[in-house]
Amino acid sequence: LSKDEKTNFFDYKIVVRDLGRINKDVLIEIFQRINSVNYALNAMEIKNALYEGEFIQLAKDFIENNKDIDQIEVFSSTDLTRMKDIEYILLIMSTLEEGGYFTGSKEIETYVGKFDSKYPNKKEMKNDLNSVMKLIVDTKLDYDSIWYRKSSFFTLVIELIKFKRKFGLFPNPKPLKNLLQKFETELLSNKTEDITKNKFAEYYYYTFQGTTGRKGRSQRGLLLSSHLETLK
Repeated sequence: LSKDEKTNFFDYKIVVRDLGRINKDVLIEIFQRINSVNYALNAMEIKNALYEGEFIQLAKDFIENNKDIDQIEVFSSTDLTRMKDIEYILLIMSTLEEGGYFTGSKEIETYVGKFDSKYPNKKEMKNDLNSVMKLIVDTKLDYDSIWYRKSSFFTLVIELIKFKRKFGLFPNPKPLKNLLQKFETELLSNKTEDITKNKFAEYYYYTFQGTTGRKGRSQRGLLLSSHLETLK
C-alpha cells in the first residue's frame, strides 16, 4: 500500500461492541441474526440482535399487543418494517427512567443493557404505557392534530405519565381534550412570533426544528406540563 493508503487504513474508525464473556454458540447466534438481512442494520435492529431481556421485550410486547397504539397513526410503514416503532417506545421508557430529557436516542442502549436480565419497574411501566394510550384514544382528537406528530406525541406521552406519577392519576379525557385543543390553537396563532419571547412560538419551532435535541424536548415538556398541571 502507498503511504496515503496506509494512513487512510489506520485512520478508519471502527465501532467496537464488547459482548462480554459469552460462549461461542451464543456469539454465533448473535452474528447470524445481525447478518440475516441484505441491508445495513440501523441502531435499533442491532440492539434487537444483541438483547432479548425484559426492558426491550416490554417494548416489543407493547407494540405487538396494544390495540390503542394501532388507532393512533404515528408510525409509517417504513417505521414498522425497520423497528422504529419499538425504538420510539424504548425512547419513551428510557426518558422516564432517566427522569429527564436527553439528546437523540443515546440513552436507550444504556437502559436496554442495564435492565436486560431484570427490569424492576416493568409492571408500572407496562400499566402506564397501556393507560396513557387508552387515554389519548379516548380524547378523540382530530386525526390531523399536531399531537399526532411524532415530536408532540412523544412530549404528550411523557408529560401525561409524569403527571400521573406525580398526582396519582391521569386527567379525565374531556378536560384533557379541551386543554390540548386550546394549546394547539395557541401554537398555530403564535407560530410566527419571536421564539425568544413567546413560549408557544418556541414550542411550535421545536416541533419541526431540533426535535430530538435536549433543549427542544425540554422546552416542549416544560410548557405542556405547566398547562397539564391546571387539570390536577
